[in-house]
Amino acid sequence: LHLRPTAEDDYIDYTCQARHQAIPEDRPMQATVQLSVLYPPGVPYIDGYNPGEAIRRGQHVKLACRSRGGNPPAQLIWYKNGNQARMAYRTTDRLSENIYSFVAEATDNKARLRCEANNIMATKILKAEITLNVLFAPTQVIVSGPSEARIGDNVPLQCQTTASNPAAEIKWIVNGKQVVNASSKVVASPEGGWVTTSNITATVEANKRSLIAICHGVNMQLPENVQSTHTVNVLLPPGPPIISGYTEGSIIAEGSKQKLMCISSGGNPLATLVWYKNDKKIKSVSKTTDQSVSAELSILANVTDNQAQYRCEAHNSATEIPLFETKVLTVHFAPETAKIRIEPAELRPGIEATLICDSSSSNPPAKLAWRHEGTVLEEQARLSLRSPKWESNIMASVRSRLLAGTNNSSKAGLWGGTVSSLELKLNITQDMDGHVYTCQSTNEMLQRSINVAVNLPVLYEPQFSPPAETTVSGVEGAPLTVALVATGNPSSIAYTWTKDGGQRIVSSGVPRIVSEGPILNITKLRRTDAGVYTCEAVNSQGSAMINITVQVKCK
Repeated sequence: LHLRPTAEDDYIDYTCQARHQAIPEDRPMQATVQLSVLYPPGVPYIDGYNPGEAIRRGQHVKLACRSRGGNPPAQLIWYKNGNQARMAYRTTDRLSENIYSFVAEATDNKARLRCEANNIMATKILKAEITLNVLFAPTQVIVSGPSEARIGDNVPLQCQTTASNPAAEIKWIVNGKQVVNASSKVVASPEGGWVTTSNITATVEANKRSLIAICHGVNMQLPENVQSTHTVNVLLPPGPPIISGYTEGSIIAEGSKQKLMCISSGGNPLATLVWYKNDKKIKSVSKTTDQSVSAELSILANVTDNQAQYRCEAHNSATEIPLFETKVLTVHFAPETAKIRIEPAELRPGIEATLICDSSSSNPPAKLAWRHEGTVLEEQARLSLRSPKWESNIMASVRSRLLAGTNNSSKAGLWGGTVSSLELKLNITQDMDGHVYTCQSTNEMLQRSINVAVNLPVLYEPQFSPPAETTVSGVEGAPLTVALVATGNPSSIAYTWTKDGGQRIVSSGVPRIVSEGPILNITKLRRTDAGVYTCEAVNSQGSAMINITVQVKCK
């Protein structure tokens, strides 16, 4: 038997029978062979989806690719957008099947699914293709536009959907009313589907604190919609700020605490409050309630606060120029320093000197007073005018020596205070050297004082204190010491001793007669030592001389 097998011969049984008289006729001897014919598979086909059919995002999809015939059975492979998606397949007899199951996503829209069939006999790859049509609604809508506006402003708003298939429609609701005839534009999305954009202009109405716009994105073929709300705050200026806690003209003592409260009501948004001191921004503590805002300032009053302008400004997005209120503080403060000047710089007996006390700024002006040895000098002068005659003479003597007159003056000082000066004119005498004069500067309102003192440096020539005796006696052969005392200013005094107006006594070698300043030592008297000894004291202001007679008693 000679055959030219075809695909129809595959799986065909051929039987050869041998008949013989010895073999029962109903049971002939036979042999059977089944042909296995290699041939290419049939063209694949896809079940589970019809071309143009619409499926929804989230829908479970089951696609079966089948190929009949073929020996060996066809190998079936799924491809999605050119990428291998599933290779597993099964065969039953001469039927091959590959099941591809998935949940439809928006990205599956326009996806190309291809099933390929192949075996060793195929001269070309056989395939079947479908293009999916997936319906999906937008996942969100995005509303953009200004967040603040003034009454009467025309506010541009835009709403844009994410991709949708088919294109979504946009519906606007502004302040509870639907916007009709809103224009929209649809463009293809690179990811598939369509993007819808709509623009409207809404007018801000009076007596409303906000404009609320709601955008709905609706896919008419799906029971889904998304929405987004955009709020435009209506800008309203705040109420003018009010400062409480201080009445202008009230007195604040230096070092005391003062609180100022600034409050502003209303406005949308609520005001931002800022404190300034003389145009310099300062920190404060703010609190907000439903309809007002406050800012508290706590001050430890000092000299810089006197006549300082404290300003509270209130502003929000609706104000081009901040609203403000100011308070000018009045602070009493004592002088911090005082100093004494002496004119002329060098004092000598017989001249008139001026002591000038300058007190630093004070509010109210400081009261200045001169004191000497615990006595207020101005009181001395007044006492001398109303005392009995004998007392007047005494005080007149004191006044003629100490007080020639006073002169008080003042001028504007720092921080709105007053700088005060008080002059004291003195007739300088020698015995005033080293006397202490004190200037007291007092802020009587605060009961605070400062004191500054000066020692008068009166320059005068040396003067010897009168010795107990101007004649001293000694015994021949015994020691003798003559001790004198001289004072002067400056206190650096040079002493010179001479005898009988002649030779100067100079210590040399191991002298018997030694002069040490105002002291003369004779270690062993001789008769020739008798005579008149002169001691001269000299400083920068002049000199003084004193004579001492030395007598020697013989044994």
